[in-house]
Amino acid sequence: MKCIKCGKKCSGKKCMTCFKETQIIKVGNLEFANKKELDFIIKQRISEAPRNIEFVDELLLIIINELHPRWRNGNTKCKKLKFLTWSNQLGDFEYARDIYRGNFLVTGFFEDENKISFWDSVTLYPHHKENQSVKHKLNLILREEWSRNARKRDDKTMCENCKTHNSLVQLHHDNITFKEIAEQCLNFFSEEERKTGIVYERKNHPAVMEMNRLHENVKYKWLCPKCHKEENKNGD
Repeated sequence: MKCIKCGKKCSGKKCMTCFKETQIIKVGNLEFANKKELDFIIKQRISEAPRNIEFVDELLLIIINELHPRWRNGNTKCKKLKFLTWSNQLGDFEYARDIYRGNFLVTGFFEDENKISFWDSVTLYPHHKENQSVKHKLNLILREEWSRNARKRDDKTMCENCKTHNSLVQLHHDNITFKEIAEQCLNFFSEEERKTGIVYERKNHPAVMEMNRLHENVKYKWLCPKCHKEENKNGD
């Protein structure tokens, strides 16, 4: 068998040299051997970064602006970052409290060539989004938008099944799953969005508005992680 790239004899489709070349990730003027090596550097930068304070990390900004499918091809770029801890996830970012369960939220300050700017949540691992299916990306967008307006727990909220207090109680769709609702909303995305999984304007998007409409008759239950897992075998 010959390597499909260089033609040398090998045991698989590609020889080891050519295979390693396909794993290389370029970030600015830097090259990383593979995703694992890049992830290691990102984790280092995260551990050293401040919390709840605006800061600039050139490498992290390049990763977002060059690798993120939503931002790499447009004129809007991330200029600075802020890592919000749970207690500082307020206002537009309060939804993240229930999504990330106490972990910090990465937010970026974005600005276009006309100086129109805004803060938005953003991943520091955009290179892992490449292998996600478009359907999965659109479902994540819908779930995030739902979380922004969903009921919020407080210190007195307890699991409605086992009747115990738990700081990580989760809102469970009881009479219809979130997955079933999301399925009904997919056709409200444009043809281009269904191809790429990228949605720029979300708040008043037809798919989000349809999702909100379908949630009007949803019955919920607060469940602890254990009870939620038991009731969620078919997908929440």
